[in-house]
Amino acid sequence: MKTYKNKFFEFTTWIHGIRLSYEPCSYYDTKQISLSLGWGIIFIDIWYSEKEHDVNDTEEYWFSYHGSQLWFRLWKKHKSIRMPWFYEWIRTSYLCSDWKWEHETLETRKTKGKFFDFRENCKNIFKEKYPYTYTLRDWIIQETIATVTVEEREWRPLLLKLLPIFRQIRKIIDVEFSDPIWEWVWSWKGWTLWCSYGMKAWETPEQALRRMENERKFNR
Repeated sequence: MKTYKNKFFEFTTWIHGIRLSYEPCSYYDTKQISLSLGWGIIFIDIWYSEKEHDVNDTEEYWFSYHGSQLWFRLWKKHKSIRMPWFYEWIRTSYLCSDWKWEHETLETRKTKGKFFDFRENCKNIFKEKYPYTYTLRDWIIQETIATVTVEEREWRPLLLKLLPIFRQIRKIIDVEFSDPIWEWVWSWKGWTLWCSYGMKAWETPEQALRRMENERKFNR
């Protein structure tokens, strides 16, 4: 990302949604227009004053398109409109120990509550432990135990959400480690105790874990 700036405008090479806005910004009484057509964004100052003002009371008028949605802001109110091709979440399914699935849908969220922890309360959820190793850049091997669960999520276009055509399905393993792994364990630079990884159609949970063990490098 690069920025080119002069007295009158600023241009940033940044992948951005389609957007047109007019807004005072910063702590100064600056009137600014910004425009993006998908790549790069232009900021044009049309009036400027050294007078400070309350940034929380800033007026904004803009619309943008990204994520298959139109977004509007008038003063302090937001509004979004989803396009017919917007992919809406349909379900999240959790694999159980009997190799059947428990399904979380919009209907179950209505009956159990939006923030009900479906996975934690799922009966007989599939959960297996496997030894797991992670090789550091200096070839030191970290050993831990990986607890694996399996999820499958489905999205459908808003216009066709009652039909199974054009749907997107993603199956993943959720992995929780008994000990932190990564290059900088117990340092401020970071480590991890949990991650997820995509499963292929023919894989068992353990096969997906072994592929992750060979392919994933958190420090790369």
